[in-house]
Amino acid sequence: MPRRWWSLTNPAYVLPDGLKGIGAIFKAIGHGDISHELQEILALRTSQINGCSACVHAHNQSLVKAGESVERIAAVAAWREAPFYTDAERAALELTEAVTRLSDRSGEAVSETNVFGVIEVTNAMLPLLRRSPAGRIVNVSSERGSIGRALNQDHPLWPRLNLAYCSAKTALNMITVSYAKELWHTPIKVNAVDPGWVRTDINQGAGIKSAEQGAAPILVMAFLDADGPTAAFVQDEGPLPW
Repeated sequence: MPRRWWSLTNPAYVLPDGLKGIGAIFKAIGHGDISHELQEILALRTSQINGCSACVHAHNQSLVKAGESVERIAAVAAWREAPFYTDAERAALELTEAVTRLSDRSGEAVSETNVFGVIEVTNAMLPLLRRSPAGRIVNVSSERGSIGRALNQDHPLWPRLNLAYCSAKTALNMITVSYAKELWHTPIKVNAVDPGWVRTDINQGAGIKSAEQGAAPILVMAFLDADGPTAAFVQDEGPLPW
């Protein structure tokens, strides 16, 4: 049987396990409140950036079938200058571009995720957060980014060295503090959370916490009351030193 063309050009099909994360993302989006039309607009913009002509054609056809106007479809590539999109759609497009272009940056992938990516996504969402009566920014950091912990020779983390990861998380902590200071006199609260060592596919299930346990402190900070803290660095056990 001849091999299909995409099996030769798309590594995701050569390594099927690589599709697990992508599939989970699409499943989560499908169960959310984002309309099918907006999902297709975002997918079209992503495909334009990635230069996938087959994908662009497919999403164009899907939007036409869904009843989208020719003007809105044609203007996706220049959405910033086009008058056809709502504020919510513009925020979604901004976020989509920021995430899609992460790999355009030079440097280590760990910094793209923990430093540059956080700044891009936060800046993209700030216009909507400023309009919210209870905006919350929760950065997923790590105890290993704590300078206080790193210099404590009696702490179990003392012998563990990982320059790229630890320094990226330390930078993330400063990003957290910087945004918290910028937004100090607004209802928006900005905090960093260490979820702990969570069992994931990345560590082959070697963590000591379930995904639900790791998410618990993140959710606490995401649903803070108006009198809750900002510029805090916490874990389940309590505050962490910066």
